Amino acid sequence: MLYMKPKIKYSAPALENGLDILELLSQYPTGLSFTEIMSRIDSSKSTIIRLLKVLMNRNYICQNDSGRYIAGPNMALTGKSTIFDLLRHYSQPLLEELSDSQAGTTAVLIGFTGLEMVVLNRLRREGSVYMQEQGTVRIDFSYAPWAWIFYSGMTESQQKAVAPNINTPDFTSRLAEWMDYYEQHGYCFDKEYFWSHIRRIAAPVKDGSGRVVAALAVGGNKITIPDKEVNRVGKRLVISAKELSEKIRHFA
Repeated sequence: MLYMKPKIKYSAPALENGLDILELLSQYPTGLSFTEIMSRIDSSKSTIIRLLKVLMNRNYICQNDSGRYIAGPNMALTGKSTIFDLLRHYSQPLLEELSDSQAGTTAVLIGFTGLEMVVLNRLRREGSVYMQEQGTVRIDFSYAPWAWIFYSGMTESQQKAVAPNINTPDFTSRLAEWMDYYEQHGYCFDKEYFWSHIRRIAAPVKDGSGRVVAALAVGGNKITIPDKEVNRVGKRLVISAKELSEKIRHFA
């Protein structure tokens, strides 16, 4: 289905096509491929290629690790910016700080749609653990510390909706333990529960109404996040998550 333009008296085709692309991508937080954009924008291939290059050069859009086009930092400056756009924009310096302050860790921002988790931004230093690439969408809420945070805030109907996607057999019995830790510390900690070489810590990001809409997280191992450093890293995450929450407080 083509992206339909509103009827207007005056026209500037190139500008209109560029705005069409921005408005289109604002509706798809996980991004679109070039083919998907072509199928939705009523314009020639050469024109769309040219516009994508211009928008990328001006940081209104960018490409994730999979080559999909997603909203860039400057999208937050437009009237079409969404909460995910703003989170991407404001998270970059926080991710850089989190990764720099703990050598060898990967820092990520994960958005929560209510039924899915989307990697909105990621900063991976050379030699650090891989984790998920930007644009990745996951529906299994059992395997990661940010997922436990999201799941704990779901309504009963939401939990029932995602239940078929949970693939960890002992999730229900372990969740109480993970939530006790979360309530005590303000962050969730995956102490190599799923992979013997990976540790992950996550803290919640909330909108103006107090609803959890995302999580900041770091991933490392026993060397980069030893037991004695877990609480320090967790507290740093909580502070950064609160800073990000303050940036989006007008969303409710």
